[in-house]
Amino acid sequence: MFKSKNYIVIRKMPRKNTTKKSRRKASKRKRTILVKKSNNWWDQTAGTTDVKWSTLSHSGPLFPPPYVPLPTNVKILYNGKPISLDKTNIKNAFNVSAEEAAMFYAQSLETNDRVLADSSKQKGEDIRKDKVFNTNFFRDWKKIMGKAGEPITKLANVNFSPFIKYIVKKRDAVKEEKKQMTPLEKKLDKLRKNEIKSIFSFATIDGVRLPATTNMQPPAIFKGHKDSDKRGKIKARIVPSDITLNISRDSVPLCFINGAPKKWGKIISDKTAVWLAKWKNPITGSADYNRISRSHDPWVGRNDLTKFQKARHLNNKITHIRATYMKDLTRNPEMALAVFLLDELAIRPGTEKGGSSGTLGLTTLKCENFKFKAGNKIELSFIGKSSIPFSKKITLKRKEVYTQLKNLCSGKSKKDMIFPKLTASTLNAYLGKLLKGLTAKVFRTWKASSEVNKELQIQNAKIKKGDDVAKKLLLFVTANINAAITLNHKRMTDNTQKIQKIKNNIKLFKDKKTNTAKQKQAKANKISKEQLKLLEAENNVNMGTSKANYIDPRIIVSWAKQNDMPIESIYKTENDRIHFIWAMETPSTFDFTTL
Repeated sequence: MFKSKNYIVIRKMPRKNTTKKSRRKASKRKRTILVKKSNNWWDQTAGTTDVKWSTLSHSGPLFPPPYVPLPTNVKILYNGKPISLDKTNIKNAFNVSAEEAAMFYAQSLETNDRVLADSSKQKGEDIRKDKVFNTNFFRDWKKIMGKAGEPITKLANVNFSPFIKYIVKKRDAVKEEKKQMTPLEKKLDKLRKNEIKSIFSFATIDGVRLPATTNMQPPAIFKGHKDSDKRGKIKARIVPSDITLNISRDSVPLCFINGAPKKWGKIISDKTAVWLAKWKNPITGSADYNRISRSHDPWVGRNDLTKFQKARHLNNKITHIRATYMKDLTRNPEMALAVFLLDELAIRPGTEKGGSSGTLGLTTLKCENFKFKAGNKIELSFIGKSSIPFSKKITLKRKEVYTQLKNLCSGKSKKDMIFPKLTASTLNAYLGKLLKGLTAKVFRTWKASSEVNKELQIQNAKIKKGDDVAKKLLLFVTANINAAITLNHKRMTDNTQKIQKIKNNIKLFKDKKTNTAKQKQAKANKISKEQLKLLEAENNVNMGTSKANYIDPRIIVSWAKQNDMPIESIYKTENDRIHFIWAMETPSTFDFTTL
């Protein structure tokens, strides 16, 4: 085989089941076929090297507009007296003025009080009573005010109501202004936004223009999770000097802030990376990035494909892996038990030791998270990623596993870690020895994909010829919910009112009288949609996370083809379909369990 410019030319050999004479004649004839070369990255080996681009150009980050100072008559009150705050001095570590920082707090109070007063919304934490939030904010605000803020010694004595009233008045004025806009003004406003988007929301890699995420977040108060010790801190304004651009040297854009020219912090041309801009997160200190839009990024797609292929390999190796970690139960009990829990419950590995988020994962679990019951039963409960509670009760079939887990907490306090020697890194290193490329994430991907693959096969038996899309979609959602439950992809919401509302809607639709076939079909479609909502609400799961990150899309595409389902009914947005474009040609015969 050899490559031409647009085609792969293949020399075709004579068939073996012909006579020698006919094969000699065939070999003398020109026996070639031309196969059009694919431009799809998933059909090529190109791009698998470390070098990812030759030329890269973009316009840099899009910074938020500068702060607009409040009218001079709008002032906070301290011990009942008006206080003037500096409006323009941003020469501090946060790059914000004292008045702007006070506005952050006033906005938080206004949102807090509005949510708490709205009976239809899920009640959140009252920040007025949050000691950590208020202590962190006041400490940062005092740094910004400097000596000018010395009279303000207690946050509780500051009255932010004039700022809150201004926020409400301004919001109402903006709403009214939008209502009063003429069709021409609306069109011009849309054209202006699209023009900005066309400049800043794309990057060009080797001549290919791709959507990109470039908006910089404005400074604000960091809300964080309720257990984060950083909540309430002021998130600094990121300025050009904080930014490192990754770009071709001959394509570096100029930078202007409020009409004034500014310099970038650093310019590099790292051809092994496809991020566009990098800066230090002002709260965590870790690196933040602007990148190609995930749904359009071919390297993200390639990584996804690789991840799902690795997960498929686990099907043939899982028996060996289980036997191996069970052998290690006596010589390396911490690691063996951690892998057992990963296999059994698909728990996230967790952050490295010393994390301050207040949430836990597999390697950071504590003895207080376990309750050991009679009959080899354990109850495991903790607060996981995004402050989502994890709570499971399981009966262990292997008594030695129960005994070893219990022994790890013997003689320890409740606050001691059950796996003190483990980290996410050492866990992944161990998994990699069991199977090349295996990580906790790949393990969880296999778990979710296997669950959905099994459930969809079960649901297939319930599908009859002529069933409509609504019924098939209901069966798919049922399978997806099971995967979300397996991975604990839940929502932090109280769905009591929502569930009752959906049930009422279903009852109303069922009681509605219909006459024509068209009306009956419309009624059935509405009921099906409400039933889907009810399933998700009752289980309180986030199916999007599982579908976007943990379920091999080839399972879904092949199932949809088997059952004549439009893929748009499952991957509903264009971005979803573009993100998994590499899977859209999967045949209906695809089997996740075999390679």
